[in-house]
Amino acid sequence: MAFPTTQVYIAFNDGPYVASPTWTEVTTYVRQINTQRGRQNELSDFESGNATVVLDNRSRIFDPFFTTGTYYGKLLPRRQIKIEATISSVTYPVFRGFVEGWPVSITDAGYDTTVTVQCFDALGLLADEEMPDDVSSAYVLSLAPRHYWPLDDPIDPLNISTAQLIDLGSSPQPLTAPVEVRTSNAPGLAPALPNTAVSLSETEYIEGWYFLSSVQSATDQTMLQWFQLGSGDQNYIFTRYGVGHEVEAAYDKANSRLEIYTYNGTSQRLYQATIFLDEFQPHHIAIKTLSAGTVSSVYVDGLLETFTLASTTAFTDPLVEVFAVTPGRHQQAAVWTTLISGVDVKVVFGLGRGVLTEGTVARFNRVIGYTPFPSALTSTPSTTYSATLAEISTGGPPVTDELQTISNSEGGNIFVSRNGTLTLTSRKAIFQGTSLTSQASFGGAGISIGTELAYRLDAKNLRNTLAVGYSGDGSVEVSDSASITAYGTAGGSWSTQLSSVADAETLGELLVGFSATPAVVIDPIQVNVSAADASWTTILGLELLNRITLNVVQQVGATITMSQILQSIEHTITPDRWITTINGSVRFTNPFIVGTSLIGGPDLIV
Repeated sequence: MAFPTTQVYIAFNDGPYVASPTWTEVTTYVRQINTQRGRQNELSDFESGNATVVLDNRSRIFDPFFTTGTYYGKLLPRRQIKIEATISSVTYPVFRGFVEGWPVSITDAGYDTTVTVQCFDALGLLADEEMPDDVSSAYVLSLAPRHYWPLDDPIDPLNISTAQLIDLGSSPQPLTAPVEVRTSNAPGLAPALPNTAVSLSETEYIEGWYFLSSVQSATDQTMLQWFQLGSGDQNYIFTRYGVGHEVEAAYDKANSRLEIYTYNGTSQRLYQATIFLDEFQPHHIAIKTLSAGTVSSVYVDGLLETFTLASTTAFTDPLVEVFAVTPGRHQQAAVWTTLISGVDVKVVFGLGRGVLTEGTVARFNRVIGYTPFPSALTSTPSTTYSATLAEISTGGPPVTDELQTISNSEGGNIFVSRNGTLTLTSRKAIFQGTSLTSQASFGGAGISIGTELAYRLDAKNLRNTLAVGYSGDGSVEVSDSASITAYGTAGGSWSTQLSSVADAETLGELLVGFSATPAVVIDPIQVNVSAADASWTTILGLELLNRITLNVVQQVGATITMSQILQSIEHTITPDRWITTINGSVRFTNPFIVGTSLIGGPDLIV
C-alpha cells in the first residue's frame, strides 16, 4: 500500500496574525496526526477545524521549560502550524491553524516523553475576538479625525467643575466644563451608541465646553455630532468649531430654520435651510466647509440638505480654535481638517443607529477589519450576487457570531479551507463550480471505500416551515403546505440581518425548498482503503462543499448512485497508515439548471 508523505511546519518566530510566516519543519519528530474539518450535517454551522499532532519529545526540544532547548522561549500558545501531504510529487495542504499549547507527557518511567499539540483553525482563533462595543466610534476613528470627543464620559455631578471629556483624535484636547453651566449625564442619543451622553442645562446661554489655542492655517473642514435640542424657545447653537475659519450652527424653532454661520476673519456668512427638527428626538448633523469659510454641504440625519446663502457681512474678531456646545444633549462630536465623503457621513449616521445597508461581502470585510486577522487569509464570493444587509450587531458580541449571522443572511456558508483561508460563500456557490460538478467518485468502479456502510431515510433533517428574521426585529414564516400535510410540521428559525421582508421570504423559500422532503442520510465512510496513488491525488485535492458521487453496490438490486456535497473530512495519520473518512449530504444537489434540467423533474429552481 502507498500512502502520502506528510510534512508538519510550525512558525516559531511569528504571531498568529502573520499571513506569510517563516515556517520551520518538525516532521522528523511527528509520531501521529489527526485532522478534522467540517460539520455534522448540512443544517449545522461549520465548526472550527482541529488537529492533533503527537511530537517526540525525548530530547525535550518541545518542552517550554527546557532552557537549553532549540526552541526555548518560542514554544508559545497560538503559534501557527500547517500540515501538508505529498503524493506523486505534488504537495497538498491538509490543515493550517494555531497551536493551543505545549503539554508535556512523560511515560515509561521517564524513558519516553511526548508533546501532544492540540490545534484549531481561524474560526477558533476568531472565537475570542469581539466586535467593538461602539461600531460607530470605531468607524469615526478609522477616518483619522483631528478631534473626536465621544461625549459619553460619565460625569460626577459633585465635581462638575473639574470634569474633563476625553478627545480621541489625532490632536487630543480634553474638553473642560466651565463652572457656570450645570452639566449631567443623559441617555445615549442613538441605539448603537454608548448609553451615556452629555446634557447641558438651560440656565445659561453660553458655551458648555471650550478650549483656545493658537490660530491655525485655513483648511477645509468637516464637523459632525449627534445632538438633541433643549426644550426652551430660544435659538440653540448646538455645535461650533474653527480651524482657520469658524463655523457654528443654530436652530430657529419659531421658523423651523437651520442656520449655519461661517467666519473667516473678515466676513461672516449666513446660510439657511427650512428643516423641522423635533426637539424630542435626537438628530445628527455634518457640516462641510471650504478653507475660504464657505459651506460645501450639510447633512442632517444622513440626508444632504440644500442651504442658501442669506447674507454676507463684514466682521472682525480674533480667530481661535474653539469647540462649543450649548443647552441640550450632545454625543459623538468629531472634526476633520478635510472634507470627508458624503458616504462616510452616512455610514457614521447609520452605524450610530445600528443600521448600515451594504452587501454581504462589504459587511464581511468590515467585521474582519475590526480584528487583526489578515485579509490575505480570507476569501469572499463575487459581488455579482450579494444579499443586502441592514442591521449590524453592537455591544461587543463575538466576531464568529457576527460572521455566522452574515453567512446566514447570505444563505451561504463560512468555513476554513485546508490551506487556512477563512472562506465565505454565496447562496449560489453550492450550485456552481466544484459544488455542481462531481470532483470524485467513491465505491463501485470509483475510489475504494470501507467494507461497512450505513444509510437511512428519516425526518431528522426535514424542515418544512421556517421563521426567517430580518432587520428591525421582523420575521416572516415560509412553509411548504404539501410537506406539512405529508409529514407533519418540522419547523425552525433562521436569524439574519437582511434588509427587507422580501429578501427574507426569498431566502426562506430557498432553504425550505431544499429541505421539505426527507432525504437519505449516509453515515461517514472510509475512502481509498486500497491506498491507490491516483486516489490519494483526488482525495487530497478535495475541499469542503465539493460535490462527490457515491456508488453503493449491494448483492441484491442495482447499484445506487447518489450525489453528495462534502460536509466533513478527517485524516488519521501514523507512520504506517493513513485513514481518511468523509461525510456528505444529498441536500442541495439538485438545482434546476437551464438547458439541462427537465420541466416537471425533481430539480429545484434557485
